[in-house]
Formats: sequence, C-alpha cells, structure tokens
Amino acid sequence: MAFGDGGGLGRGMVAVALAALLAAPGSDSDSVPSRRDHGHAGGPAHGQGNRRIRVASDSEITNAIRGAVPGDVIVVAPGSYGPILVPRGKSGGPGAPITLVSEKPRAARIVQPKGRGAILMGGSKHWVIDGFHVVGGRNGIQASNNGFSYASETLIEDIVIRNNLVEGVVEDGVKANGGSNVQILDNVVHGGNDQGIDVDAVRGFRVSGNVVTCNNGQAGIISKMGATDGVIAGNQVSDCAQGIKAGDISDTQFPKKPGAPFYPGSTYEVARISIVDNDISSRGAPIVFTGAIDSSARGNRVRKFPDRGPLVIVRESPGYTRHPTWHSRNIDIDIRDRVDVREGSALRNRN
Repeated sequence: MAFGDGGGLGRGMVAVALAALLAAPGSDSDSVPSRRDHGHAGGPAHGQGNRRIRVASDSEITNAIRGAVPGDVIVVAPGSYGPILVPRGKSGGPGAPITLVSEKPRAARIVQPKGRGAILMGGSKHWVIDGFHVVGGRNGIQASNNGFSYASETLIEDIVIRNNLVEGVVEDGVKANGGSNVQILDNVVHGGNDQGIDVDAVRGFRVSGNVVTCNNGQAGIISKMGATDGVIAGNQVSDCAQGIKAGDISDTQFPKKPGAPFYPGSTYEVARISIVDNDISSRGAPIVFTGAIDSSARGNRVRKFPDRGPLVIVRESPGYTRHPTWHSRNIDIDIRDRVDVREGSALRNRN
C-alpha cells in the first residue's frame, strides 16, 4: 500500500488511505503464517520464495535473513537469542514481505544487553516482525531510514510490527522513522525512558491495539518530525508523563547531527493524525497536539493522576534552528472541559 508524500495527497486520497489502514486485518498470534516448508535455514535457489524456514540458533537466523527472498517466512524456534540485525536495505517485495515470526507467541526471546536495537533494520521494505519477546537495547524493535537520508533507497516502506512483547529498553520500545506505510499492531511495551512507541517522519501509518506502560517514559505513543496520515486507535496507555502526542518540539533535537530530521517539505510537526478510541491514563496531559494541523482526537477515554490540570493541550512547536514556529490549526476534539488551547484559533470544532 503506497501513501505518497502526504503533502500532495488530495482529501479523497487521504480518506481512502486512512480507511484502508482502519480496515487492515489483524493477525492470529497463535499461529505461524501458512507456507510450504522447504526445510531449515540454508541458501535459497535464486528467485525462489514462499518458503517456510525454521531456525533455532543465532547463526541460522543470520543466514536465513541474508538468504531470504520476497515471500519467505523465517520461523524462530522457542529459546533465547542475541540481537537480530537485518542487513541494510534487505527487503521483501510488494505483496510478498519477508516475515520473521516466533514459532510460538513470544516464546522466542531476543536479548540485547547493550548497544542498539534488539531487532534492527535500516532502509528495509516489505517486512513483518511478529510475536517475539524483546528484552533490552537502546530501542527494542527499530525500523529506520539510514541516518537522516531521505533518498528513496534508504527509506523504510510497508513494515508491520505486531504481537511482540518489548521490555527493559533504554529509550523507545518500538520505533519507526523515515518512510511510509508502517503498522504497529497489538504489541505490549513496558518501560523505557523515552517513548513506548515512536513514529517519526512516516507518511501513512497505523498504531493500533497496543498496550503501553511507560514507568519512566515521557510519552506512551508519539508521532512527530513530519509524520502524516496516521491513525492511533484502540490502544491502552498508562503510567506515562504524557499519554499520546501528535507532534513535539523536535527542532531542539539532534543539534549536532547534519541535515534535517524532518521529512523533506514539512511545514508542520504532524498532519492529518487521528487519535481515536484509546484508553489513556497519565501523570501529565493524556493528549497533546504540538505543531499539528488537520488532526483530531475523538472517542478517547482519558484520566490524569493527580486529577488536576488539562486533559488536552494544543500548542505551537517553536522554531529554533531548522524551522520557524509551527502553529497548530484545524484541531478537532470532543472533550469539553480542561482543554488548554495555547493557540486561540487552533480548534476547528469542539462538541
């Protein structure tokens, strides 16, 4: 499913894209995708796909990933394994992703005692990561563009991260940045000092059915850095500094990195983000819009502990080095009371 660059999408196309994401089917977490079993990990014949490859060691996982072709399913036996690094740009194909799946739900334990992500891929397209128990790492599961490059070959595309348990990470539980068409579905994320789920500079995404407990984290779920056309729906978020954030004050981040972290052409933190039917309890505001445009929060159940201060904050994203101040506008919310609107014209409707 392709979403384009967001900025050039017409309203009808955006509606079709969001409708398609809302209708995206879930997965049966108790079963492995049905594929013909061609044996254990080994070198595939050139162009041969749709194999079911069972692996039971770190070396077998590495060899299976390196040799995988579009349509292959790599099934990881129960046990404990080291970090999984997908080679840069390693990709499946449209309608034929490479699937990496735990043979039994969350029985394959991926442990990263230090360093980068426990499961990490850069510039990859058409992948499914399904059913692992991930422990540790800077980020638990991460799919990213290569550095700050936005060349087409470095972007992620058509990535599905589902049914995983992620805990004990340093920063983000699940992170996706730089690309298009990402789905983060039905994961359980515990802990982390930054975000439970972080979606940066992604055009077209769905975050749905996840359970996020932050402990020390700054936000349960966040989208930022030019993310567009996203649906954040049906999640449970608790014990976070703030609950769900559409936009951030991103201009202050990565001050020593070359290039802009924002998706090219962005004139906002986020655009067309729908926050729908989530259950959110947090220490700060459960919902925050920052530098967001044409976005909404509808049907959410929100609680704040202690029970004082705003339930929703709508504010600008101040510019420092990379962009001018970006103001929130056309924000649609259905919460009547305790809404802190720091930009007087930001709300489109307030039922």
